[in-house]
Amino acid sequence: MFSGIEEDEESTVFLSRQGGFDYEFVLPLDSKYECGICLLVMRSPHQTVCGHRFCRDCIFSCINSRSTCPIDNQFLSVHDVFPDACIEREVLELLVLCPGHSHGCKRRVTLRNLQPHIQACNYQVVLCPNQCASTVLCGELQQHLMETCALRPTKCQLCSAMYTLDKEQLHRAVCGDVKVNCESCGEMVRRSQHTTHLTTQCPEAVISCHYAELGCSKKLKRSCMEEHMNQDTQLHMQLMSSEYKKIKTFFSDLNRTVGLIHGSSFSRQPSLRSQLSASSPIPEEHIPDFNNSPIVPVPYHDRYKDGGAVNVRPLVGEDYNYCAAEGATAVAVSDQGDDCQYKNDPHSRLDIRKREGIAAEAQNYQQMLSNLNADAFNFSSNKLSSNERILREVSDKTVDLGQRLLEMSIVTDNLAKQVDDLKVTLNEELCNFSARSCNGDFIWKVGNFSALCTNIKSQKVSHYSPAFYTSQYGYRCCLRLDVKWRDSQYFLSLYMLLMKGDNDDILDWPFQGRITLGVLDFSNSCPKKHLVDTVDSNPQLQAFQRPTGPRNDKSFGFTKFHPLDALHNTADEGAEYVRGDVLFVRARVQPTSNFGDNAPISLEDDNNNSSVESFTAN
Repeated sequence: MFSGIEEDEESTVFLSRQGGFDYEFVLPLDSKYECGICLLVMRSPHQTVCGHRFCRDCIFSCINSRSTCPIDNQFLSVHDVFPDACIEREVLELLVLCPGHSHGCKRRVTLRNLQPHIQACNYQVVLCPNQCASTVLCGELQQHLMETCALRPTKCQLCSAMYTLDKEQLHRAVCGDVKVNCESCGEMVRRSQHTTHLTTQCPEAVISCHYAELGCSKKLKRSCMEEHMNQDTQLHMQLMSSEYKKIKTFFSDLNRTVGLIHGSSFSRQPSLRSQLSASSPIPEEHIPDFNNSPIVPVPYHDRYKDGGAVNVRPLVGEDYNYCAAEGATAVAVSDQGDDCQYKNDPHSRLDIRKREGIAAEAQNYQQMLSNLNADAFNFSSNKLSSNERILREVSDKTVDLGQRLLEMSIVTDNLAKQVDDLKVTLNEELCNFSARSCNGDFIWKVGNFSALCTNIKSQKVSHYSPAFYTSQYGYRCCLRLDVKWRDSQYFLSLYMLLMKGDNDDILDWPFQGRITLGVLDFSNSCPKKHLVDTVDSNPQLQAFQRPTGPRNDKSFGFTKFHPLDALHNTADEGAEYVRGDVLFVRARVQPTSNFGDNAPISLEDDNNNSSVESFTAN
């Protein structure tokens, strides 16, 4: 039999913060601590000359905007408001739960000591100082920074470079000390030494023969080059001999050309050094050694009287004399005498021009040979630079692909997070739609019923249902399930609470109507033996007034709805109320409307105190 219809007060109060203290208080609050503007516990209470109390910031803001009391519209100025030290002492002595109680903190402190406790509490949620967007408990912050933070500083174990953890893959893609696989021989070498390995050490790299400049066209792996050098020694000797013959032929042709120019008028003469030794007063040890100096071919002219002819020694064979030159300036040596005819001989001047032309041609050939050597060196250098450029481009593309892969991974993670958020939003919208469309007939599935009852007994907290509406534009309500110790046994308690809704401004207050609460029967009996009771609202009670917070502090219902043990032991009665540790609670809230909608639905009961009754079809 149902009994104990009464107005019940919740053990804890949940307030939303607007100006006063927004904390969870241990004990129910007296209305004298409530600010008349923000409806929260007053922060720095101030009293007006008309006797009303408000938060300091709330009342001063109100005075600045309209200069009247928000309660009775009496004119007020800043001089009509004064601090209320007595109420402030009482407020600061109120016990509150630590804001981190949902994370495990069990401390209960006064408002006066709350801020020092929050600063030292290890259960406060803080943002990561590395700006990784993670929120962690204060006591776990150091562990987060050392082990799990995605932006924690990290030192490369190979090159000792510092970077954040999210850049590790990018760093490893360019780190010079990371070992990479040689594409030719498969050996693991450091990335910074990879190019040197390919050009000087890799046994599988293809290189040209050392005698490629002499004409050997072989290109082999470095590991096979020694074998090639041993087997093709004769070929290399032939190439060297052929090159030597080419050089010798070139100089022979050059000497022959010089000899044809001068004809038979040339005769052999003593060497330049012997002539200098014989004719010069300078001792032989003072004659410069022209063999170790920069040299250019210089003709040696020797005049002697033989029928008035001037004979010039030819520049062929061992009589090709060289004279030291400084800055490409030739030194001419000639005998001095009164009978010198060299300067006045036109044929001699012609021969000098021809010799100078041949010398210039020889220098041109030498310059061409130097240019060929330089071109060969530049070609080899350009080829090496080309390989380095290709490797660098491949490395850059690899880094770019790694960066793109990382960006795509981040985009994928963000999309997955957005999908999860959309799922949560969709579920909320579905629940909201279901709550609005139930028309005040709400069924609440209570899972883990046994564990829930044990938790309620031990922690003295209530369990609340999702919100529902009496109609699409009706009142917003919720149910509260509790366990109470009455008459030496535990009873299941069911209450209905009014909540702040979207339509409160157009609804009639206080709430008037009929409330029906019940527990549904799982058994196969017919008819069903649902536990049902109905009661009409009482407009004089605070539970039916318009909510000022998220939900009313007062609830209305049945403290001794049904013995708790009887819900589990119903075999004799032919009913089953708990199956699979699940209990179904049904509520029907039927307001009395001026428009005639939501009219009360008749129930199959003769009075409101029937112990077992059934819901009728809507």
